[in-house]
Amino acid sequence: MSQEEHQEFLDEPQAGQASRRGFAKTAWTVVAILVLASIFLQGRRNQEEGGESQNAVQQSVLDVQGQYLVAASQVPGVQKSQLYESAKTLGTGPLFMRLRFVVLAGELVGPDEAIKQADAAQKEMLKQKVRESETDERVVTALHRLYSDYQEGQWDAPSLEADEHKLLRDELGWFGALALSPNRPTAKDAESAGADPGRERVLAAAWRTFAVVILATLIMLGVGVAGLGGAITFLVLVVRRKMRSAILTGSGNSAIYAETFAVWMLLFLALTLAAAFIVRNHPDSQLLVSSVASILSLGALIWPVLRGVPWSQVRHDTGFYLGRKPFREILWGVVCYVSNLPVLAIGLLATLALLAIYSAVAGGPVGLDPVDAPTHPVIEWARDAGWIGRTHIFLLACLIAPIIEETVFRGILYRHLREGTAKWRTGSSVAFSVGFNSLIFAVIHPQGLIAAPALMAVAAGLSLAREWRGSLLAPITMHATNNGVLMLLLFSLL
Repeated sequence: MSQEEHQEFLDEPQAGQASRRGFAKTAWTVVAILVLASIFLQGRRNQEEGGESQNAVQQSVLDVQGQYLVAASQVPGVQKSQLYESAKTLGTGPLFMRLRFVVLAGELVGPDEAIKQADAAQKEMLKQKVRESETDERVVTALHRLYSDYQEGQWDAPSLEADEHKLLRDELGWFGALALSPNRPTAKDAESAGADPGRERVLAAAWRTFAVVILATLIMLGVGVAGLGGAITFLVLVVRRKMRSAILTGSGNSAIYAETFAVWMLLFLALTLAAAFIVRNHPDSQLLVSSVASILSLGALIWPVLRGVPWSQVRHDTGFYLGRKPFREILWGVVCYVSNLPVLAIGLLATLALLAIYSAVAGGPVGLDPVDAPTHPVIEWARDAGWIGRTHIFLLACLIAPIIEETVFRGILYRHLREGTAKWRTGSSVAFSVGFNSLIFAVIHPQGLIAAPALMAVAAGLSLAREWRGSLLAPITMHATNNGVLMLLLFSLL
């Protein structure tokens, strides 16, 4: 956006304006402490919640993985043994994963392998001396008897009691239903009797997941090709100096915006703690309380005004305006999102590489230890929510979060970084500001440090959109589009 367009609705700041005093070093000391505390608390919380919250999220992910593998095994020409080899990592870690893997082994290989995996799970339970495992022991015993019956060709599982059928369904969910609906070998003269309706229902869920994953992959590949063209065009324009920055430095407010970012982090922390206290007594209000707390954290925008910066100047500095043609900014936001997909793909590959390296160095999960993998609490929220709850989640993820995070990170923090490096060459200032902004954005998210490359790839695209367009409307649109795609995919799979 040009300087003339800015003048249309804001008082333009003058370059070379005298710097206001501020406490950038103090602010960054506070920010550094809070960032490190956030990383520490996230790791601590993941360890403490490994038995419940994190397991609930991983169970949902495991359901999707299992359904995809089972449907893929039904595709003509696909080797079940190869699928099984690729899925063996699912048979490690917590007991809930091992028990479900028993069922997957029975489906992909046969009853012999299922019994082998059930025995391995039982031995691990005895070795680890798992407390309060009476239910788990009953599940293992039921699975062992079930697949022993299948081993003898007794597909009606006469060894299982009625309550054990219910136990498997209640404890293993979709995997339990799959275990109780085996792929019975049928004689040719019995084909007219039709397929097992119970198995058909179980496989219908698997085929739906398979279709969603394949369709989403094809769409993203198609859009990704267009994004690659957009990314290349962007690079060519930058190299040829045909793309201008819309960030006009020289306001002298760098230190004040560092203070503002520190104030936001303190305010956000205080509101998060207050929200946690309220939710503890009113668990059904978690989404509403989280939304209100997030919105109230924008009260940090008052800080620069209190420090003597006019509100019109704050709006200009932080990109907190719509621009002359808001609809055009929204369209550019969509274009920027598509163009950033190749960068996001690189970030995802880097995250997968980190996971592989971590697993190789750590030797994988030991015994029944939880599996370290990037997760987000929204998966658990969405799994347990009805359509009203999912609508609320969608609004939180695609409207409230983009507005707040873009205002804070691409508005306040990015302005501070660009002002603080204004004396550098423009390219160096932009590169440093984009990189450092993306790093801070990534490490304080709940997915954990191992997801940082993917999150940094998203944040880099958002920062570049802010640099190019000036207004926050384009990066907000990018952020909302990214979250919207993820939410729709999540809702389709759960």
